[in-house]
Amino acid sequence: LDVVRSLPSVPLSEGVEFRVVEVTEDAFELVWLETATEKAISVVSVPRSAYDNIVGAPEAWEKLRARLEDGWFVDMQKTYMGTGRTQAAE
Repeated sequence: LDVVRSLPSVPLSEGVEFRVVEVTEDAFELVWLETATEKAISVVSVPRSAYDNIVGAPEAWEKLRARLEDGWFVDMQKTYMGTGRTQAAE
């Protein structure tokens, strides 16, 4: 969430997703892409240290973790474009 908030622009729209495509020793590479074609819109590199800081201080993230783990997670792309749409039609 912090990564998305820190970006100068975010191409959020129907049919666009933010996906981790590579993890290296130094960084996580994420791509905004068009779901249907998998065409890259933009690439974001997040330093591995950002992840390491979260893992190294779990108590600081406990409230957020609890909110995410205790609630429903909905994959909107799947709901509207994938198996969720098929199931809703039945």
